[in-house]
Amino acid sequence: SVAPTPIASARVREFRIPRWLAAAAAVLLVALTASTMTMGMALRNRNQESDAMESTMAYYMTSGGNVIQLASHEIPGHEDWWGKGALLIAPDMPPVLILDNCEAMNKEKTYVVWLQEGGERTGMGQIAVNDDGRGMMTITGIESLEGYDMIGVSVKMDDGNFYDLMEAAPHQ
Repeated sequence: SVAPTPIASARVREFRIPRWLAAAAAVLLVALTASTMTMGMALRNRNQESDAMESTMAYYMTSGGNVIQLASHEIPGHEDWWGKGALLIAPDMPPVLILDNCEAMNKEKTYVVWLQEGGERTGMGQIAVNDDGRGMMTITGIESLEGYDMIGVSVKMDDGNFYDLMEAAPHQ
């Protein structure tokens, strides 16, 4: 048996990448990987917020709960604003206030939740609103809404004034 003989090949030309090009490619690869991971984390967190809100709503509704729609009011200078609010109530569960289509809270705007009894308002705290304009707050520190005539949300604008955004009677 005869061993095969190698065929003479043409000289292979060496291919070299300039160091600056390799460094630039490495930096771009790291930046692309980092931005992809950051975007994925942001989407995951955004979905978790939406899932938590939807889960809370489903739990209240399947527990015999009701939804009370809050009536929206215009804000001077912001006539295009039409945020929405709803109060979730269910037996033996604390009330939950949900906001939608509201501007995200920033240094100029603070959303304040209040309860009214006989013309006197009691602040219940601030409600955080995410970048999508949605927020959720569990009303705590009270036994029930029975003694209250109204629940509402006001906004403190950059001029320092409070404006009523929305309100509803908590018993309908």
